[in-house]
Amino acid sequence: MIKLAVFDIDGTLIKWKNEIYIWKIITDYLSIDTYNDILVSKYKRKKISYKEWHLLLFQEIQNHENFNFYWFEKLVSKNINNDFNKTNDLLCKVAKKINHLAVLSGSIANTLEICKINTFYFEKIVAHKFIFEEDGRLKNWQINPYGSDSFKINGLKELCNFYSVNISEILYIGDGHNDLELINYLHKNGGLGLALPPLTKNNELLIPEDHKLSEIDELIDKI
Repeated sequence: MIKLAVFDIDGTLIKWKNEIYIWKIITDYLSIDTYNDILVSKYKRKKISYKEWHLLLFQEIQNHENFNFYWFEKLVSKNINNDFNKTNDLLCKVAKKINHLAVLSGSIANTLEICKINTFYFEKIVAHKFIFEEDGRLKNWQINPYGSDSFKINGLKELCNFYSVNISEILYIGDGHNDLELINYLHKNGGLGLALPPLTKNNELLIPEDHKLSEIDELIDKI
């Protein structure tokens, strides 16, 4: 029996134009793509940790005087690409069928509220977060240590402890390569993981058949 439904953000709850994610949208605007590419390379070569990568990236974002809440809100609003009424309807349906809902994502939690996604459905949101001053300036940030690859499995285990549920009682819905290990981990341990596009069966890890977010409500009926 599924007791906890966990959602990714980018590409799952929020679809972005041109199928790029919020980090890419931000680094493009601030012209810090090259800097972030260097950080990604260092992370992949294990020269820096995941947390160090994002700490350095957040610091670089904060250094740009163009970055503030009002700019960020406009940037998000002009790049979204899905109907959030349908997303909220789906969350309502899931909440009626499953005891608990949560978010586990390497994206930025602020985007959920900007997109008017009903976050009250989620008892816990595990994601990066910008903390803004009253005047809109970026004051600080929260780094999600469970935002990437196998770290997401550790994040899921933390959610298990928080909700007092077993891995076999979890539904996870995601779309990115950092969701692959988690989806497969769930399938191997009796849980349910759903892969949205662009994940396909051609990935090196075996994953279930692709789904569209609009089709998930049909799957929820079967739980």
